[in-house]
Amino acid sequence: MNNKDITSNRKTSFSELALALANDYDSIYVINYIDDSYVEYTAVGGEKELVLKSQGDDFFEDTKSNCRLLVWPADQPYFLRELQKSRVLEKLENGKSFSLRYRLNIDGKPQYYFLKTIRSSSEDIIVGVQNVNEQMQRELKEKEISRTYSEIAKSLAGMFEAIYYIDINTGSYTEYYSSQTFSDLGIDVSGENFFEKVNRDIQIHIYEDDRDMLIRELDRDRLLHNLEREDTYSIIYRQLIDGRMQYLNIIAFRQENDDDHIVIAVRNIDEQKRQEDDAEVYSHIAGSLASRYEVIYYIDIDTQLGTSKTGEDFFNDIAGGIKNFIHKDDVERALTILEKNHLLSILAKEGTLTFTGRMLYGEEYKYVSMLVVRPKNDENHLVIGLTNIDAQIKREEAIKEESLIFDEVAISLAEQYEVIYQVNTKTNAYMEYRSSERYSRLKIDTKGRDFFEETQKNLRTQIFADDYPMMAVAMQKDFFLETLNQTGKFIINYRLLLDGRPQYVTLFAVRPKEDNDHIVIAVANIDATRRRELQFEDALDGALDMGNYDTLTGLKNRRGFAQKEMIIDDAIANKE
Repeated sequence: MNNKDITSNRKTSFSELALALANDYDSIYVINYIDDSYVEYTAVGGEKELVLKSQGDDFFEDTKSNCRLLVWPADQPYFLRELQKSRVLEKLENGKSFSLRYRLNIDGKPQYYFLKTIRSSSEDIIVGVQNVNEQMQRELKEKEISRTYSEIAKSLAGMFEAIYYIDINTGSYTEYYSSQTFSDLGIDVSGENFFEKVNRDIQIHIYEDDRDMLIRELDRDRLLHNLEREDTYSIIYRQLIDGRMQYLNIIAFRQENDDDHIVIAVRNIDEQKRQEDDAEVYSHIAGSLASRYEVIYYIDIDTQLGTSKTGEDFFNDIAGGIKNFIHKDDVERALTILEKNHLLSILAKEGTLTFTGRMLYGEEYKYVSMLVVRPKNDENHLVIGLTNIDAQIKREEAIKEESLIFDEVAISLAEQYEVIYQVNTKTNAYMEYRSSERYSRLKIDTKGRDFFEETQKNLRTQIFADDYPMMAVAMQKDFFLETLNQTGKFIINYRLLLDGRPQYVTLFAVRPKEDNDHIVIAVANIDATRRRELQFEDALDGALDMGNYDTLTGLKNRRGFAQKEMIIDDAIANKE
């Protein structure tokens, strides 16, 4: 089918299309709203001749498919909702037109487009599409500037009691804004010799303890000297207003590109001053926090402008930077986190986002921490700060390694004990840890209400009978703690009934360092060691005894006689 046939079938006159193209539309769609078939025209050449660009059987279905590919993700739900056939026809009833502004994804960047729809006298709908990105960007910038100045003006009007514009050469001044309360305090709307008049009014209205300070700080030469060193200069003082003493704040600064004037603004900070130390604390805190960061980015979410170093597309620029400067093992994770839509979804849920990775500094990779936040009451911007935490991470890794070593040493030592108790000496409550395979590997097995009371009960059935009297006394709380406090530790050997026979064990108790409310009691099985010692003692006694007898006659020899003689001499000396 040629262009002439298509135009004829659509029953759409070229005058209608020319009328649409008169508004500089990039594309014109002629849609039959009976069967939804369509033809797309575009104007080319200096004469703006209409040329067929595309055609299809179902405009609204093709629009849904193309939307996913071409429309900017954030605008897709809105675009699809508005371009439903029923919604379009409803809005076109009674000769009305229908328009829509949205963004297309052009080379990864959002571009603003304008769509206008009219209904012809036949069965056709005519849709014109126009690129309005340049116009929209200009309008958005103008709107932002206007909004910013409006907000500044509004803030100033609400913040300051008075604002003075002062000629530093002549002393003449103009008062641009003043509350009724403050204007009654003596300073006129305009006048001469500002600094002289201020000094006189200070003696009348300012709190006595602050007068000398304020006169000194508002001395013309001193104030100008301070403003040469700092962009702004702030003074806090007290003044009697409405019958009570209130805190006020003077902020002085020079006008940009104006060496002949300064601006002095006065605001009432009494309420916040009584809650905070003073207004400057906020500035100092912010400055201190900001000084922690090596780089700070301020990003416009819509235009993606970033300011620290300026740029046009922060997310595109940062993706390139990640690949060049982030350690290869951290690249994929960083790219995922800093993908715009992913990042915004996390911030919507969590409010903040942190990321730790390694960045190239010179020829060496160092650990950095990234913090992403949305400024309070500002949905259009993000702030990203980068901090070098390499020393901190390496210190933590060293501490972690030392901790692991210490833990292994502690576990190894603890495994030498059958059971370990942690006892609260104030409440007597305890936790029991068992380490031998007979129980489990240092896992909490039992906890109880009263260690000493339960121990006394258990002694009757678990202690070897010959050792019970000794242990019944030793494990009384008062005796136990008194002995522990005197010597710093408590050690006692006894026999415990294990596996149906008495076995030697050692009980060892200490107080943990820097914890006066608890003691640690450990019980070690020393049965095998103790029985070897007893065997050795028996063998030694037998060897010594054999040395006192003659092997032939079985009678005591000279050595035996000498030992007996020493025993008798000692008894005589002791009058026994």
